[in-house]
Amino acid sequence: MKIYKRMQRTKGIYLMKKLLVITLAFLLLVSCGQTKTDDSAIKDTDLGTEPEVNIEAPSEVIYWQKGEDTADCHILSQDVLSIGDEPYALSNTVEPLSKTAEVLDLGGETVEIEIYKDSNGDIKHISFTGANRGVVRIQDNKVFIVDYYAKQLFVFDAATKSITPLLSDRAYGFDRDEYDVLTGKYDIISWLQVPAINNKGDRIVYWSNKYADNGIMSLNPGIWIVDLQSGSEYRLDLGELVPTVGYVNWIDDETIMFDAEDGCYYKLNIVSNELETLNLPADGYIAVSNGYAVYKADNAVYVNDLAKNALTEYTVTEQVGFDKVFERNGNIAFGSLRDGSIWTIDTETKTIDTHKPVFEENQSAFLKGWSEYGLVIEILDIAANEIVKIYGIPVGGVTK
Repeated sequence: MKIYKRMQRTKGIYLMKKLLVITLAFLLLVSCGQTKTDDSAIKDTDLGTEPEVNIEAPSEVIYWQKGEDTADCHILSQDVLSIGDEPYALSNTVEPLSKTAEVLDLGGETVEIEIYKDSNGDIKHISFTGANRGVVRIQDNKVFIVDYYAKQLFVFDAATKSITPLLSDRAYGFDRDEYDVLTGKYDIISWLQVPAINNKGDRIVYWSNKYADNGIMSLNPGIWIVDLQSGSEYRLDLGELVPTVGYVNWIDDETIMFDAEDGCYYKLNIVSNELETLNLPADGYIAVSNGYAVYKADNAVYVNDLAKNALTEYTVTEQVGFDKVFERNGNIAFGSLRDGSIWTIDTETKTIDTHKPVFEENQSAFLKGWSEYGLVIEILDIAANEIVKIYGIPVGGVTK
């Protein structure tokens, strides 16, 4: 197994060097026609000094590249990959992670997990056995786990190795089994969907259709909040609005966003109950990441800073299609499904740029997210469905 690191020079340096070579060749040809070589003329010509370049090109870091004797590689999360059976964190190089196994009791079921930690003892990734389970968030070495089998959210404390359920087993005086009788051919009880933790880590938001009025159970879509400090769990009063399951998430520690059956998007401060319609289109695909909503229309990409509800238009000259976006420190990135190009938007300077990965005809590039170094890009052999290269490039001010 080899780990490679390669520095690329700017295109400008390449062109300047080429110009210097042509100039030198011309001077040599001219001098060949003379009967006597003027050594002093050659010495006086400063050909040995490379031209100065004000801006150095981004350094490409190759995390893994397929070879005859390399182990298979898989990306586990934005900044964690496995080479063979060994996990690594991605930065300006690859850092080996420690791997330990734990057995958790999730709703009465024994579940084996593997915990990957860096050299500081911080959890970078957790893998599960079985499906319908996932990590909602890792914060302060506490792991928020959703288990759709158990219809429950858990928090795993790595320090104490304790597991704690966070949701009540009852709603409006009825338990889960009683709500299950409402499930029919076209109706199903969804105890929780799309859970999200705010950045402070003290509140959870999720979508559910559990409801009861005057002691009568029904399936009625709603948004629920869990206050982890007080232990309270309650359904938000949205008036006539019927929230859908698509876009429930946090904008800041007190404000959520959601979409409703009327086709509009909203943000709601759950403390002040201030409701505002977001400046987003009712139709078309919208991708959301860390308080920014991004969509494509005509020859432009639009970004809404959801905290301010401020929309910015970025003109593009190429066809761009994307299914997800990744935000970090005000830098937004997405990969084009059309040609594998990688697009970045700096929300501070209001600029948009593109990176053109190099790959063969039967290959394509896919953006996988951010590492501490910058963007993580995967080159995939489409026909063989095999990863052939994983590399990173710095973008904006995110490089450490």
